[in-house]
Amino acid sequence: MSYATLRPTLAVCASSSKNGSCRLEIHDDGCGGFNGEGNGLRGMRERVEMLGGTLNCDTEAGTRLTITLPLREVTPKPEACVKLIFIGAQSRPTK
Repeated sequence: MSYATLRPTLAVCASSSKNGSCRLEIHDDGCGGFNGEGNGLRGMRERVEMLGGTLNCDTEAGTRLTITLPLREVTPKPEACVKLIFIGAQSRPTK
């Protein structure tokens, strides 16, 4: 099921910091009830977890993503380096 089929008309983002962490909430007014996790959400979760954070998804009423990240310098896990993709690196101007 795609995000468009959930029919959101409004999305709200809010951020806050407390106790050494940053919290980002994204909520929409779609129909909710979607329990799957596709590649987009899975990829976001992997990136957040590599930085020592968490991503929670609640779809009871619309969709609410809650992302919590530590507000400290972190060293990404080694597997993060494997997943980097460089776009546009093939064409560099020459001097």
